[in-house]
Amino acid sequence: MHARRSLLVGLFALGLSSSSVGCDPGAPTTSDASTDAPSALDAGATPDAPLRSDAGPLPGFDVPRDRTWHYVELEGAVCANGTPLGIGLNLDPSSDRLLVFLQGGGACWDLATCLYLETAAHLTDTLDEATVLGEAEGAGGFILDRDDMANPYRDQSFVYVPYCTGDVHVGDHETVYSSPRSSRTVQHRGARNTEILLARLATTFPALDRLTMAGESAGGYGVAINAFRGRLAFPDARVDVLDDSGILVDAMEDQWATMLESWQPPLPADCPECLVRLSNVLPYYARTMREGERFAIFASREDETIRTYFSYSPELMAMRVDAMVASIAAYDNEAVFVNDGAQHVLLGRPTLETSDGTSVREWVTAFATDDPAWGTVGP
Repeated sequence: MHARRSLLVGLFALGLSSSSVGCDPGAPTTSDASTDAPSALDAGATPDAPLRSDAGPLPGFDVPRDRTWHYVELEGAVCANGTPLGIGLNLDPSSDRLLVFLQGGGACWDLATCLYLETAAHLTDTLDEATVLGEAEGAGGFILDRDDMANPYRDQSFVYVPYCTGDVHVGDHETVYSSPRSSRTVQHRGARNTEILLARLATTFPALDRLTMAGESAGGYGVAINAFRGRLAFPDARVDVLDDSGILVDAMEDQWATMLESWQPPLPADCPECLVRLSNVLPYYARTMREGERFAIFASREDETIRTYFSYSPELMAMRVDAMVASIAAYDNEAVFVNDGAQHVLLGRPTLETSDGTSVREWVTAFATDDPAWGTVGP
């Protein structure tokens, strides 16, 4: 897979710290599945029990709707080390719109990435209230900032989801990464956690008008792939996707196969092709999104972090981004903000402009306010 040096470049690009213990590339990886889970929620689900479609509604969130952050432990949801997952809620008392933000922070899928180099955020951490709320305060660039008067989302309700499963929020699998020297069990439960969250939000917001699923990096992949779960949870609401740098280009075949084996992502029943290539997610949503729904992607043509994880040269990464942009040109509900550079995660750069002069802030505002002129911008 990746060389140690290449992985460390990606690790530091994401601002993570390495805790490698001496890589043994030749050692075997043992994958031990717990259960294959269908994509429906079981109210009593645990990491050892499958999700069930007959679970019924889950309780809503009982927190003050006072436009400040509150911490809630998400019962049934777990981090990679099996400890509970907590989220941040910042609810508006009157809004019928909701922004759910999935945090990023790398990924892991094999012995080197999950056991030795730990190239995913919070892989071994137990997240407490201070950590989650501290992250929520600075997440999402300007879109979670209520004090930013130009933020089109400032008067909506917010949900912050930290990243601690190593699976870009899409897995539902217990995997044991084992070598003759050491072993680690990882709960890749991002999809399960997302379903539990959305089910509880559906009870909390029974009359929701619009759900925006937003995320950056690994969280961008999470919202791009999990958008169908949002539509299942909120069948009467519009569901938009704002994907910051979860660029839907195809990984190398052996790498993608290993990711699928390790994470076991429960994908839509009507999209078997989504398991074949990551890029197949885009045409699936183009044909299944409901009227008015929008799918936005931020993509730097030479994104240093994504190309490092996918072992692409800058030139190949640019070619893949260009091909992605060309592939969705015919879809009026999907568009890309194309940055001709190597920056990773753009929501924190609201004044960054494309070659045609459109800024990140302007593009997001056009997306959020249903500007009919919104579309792909950049080179």
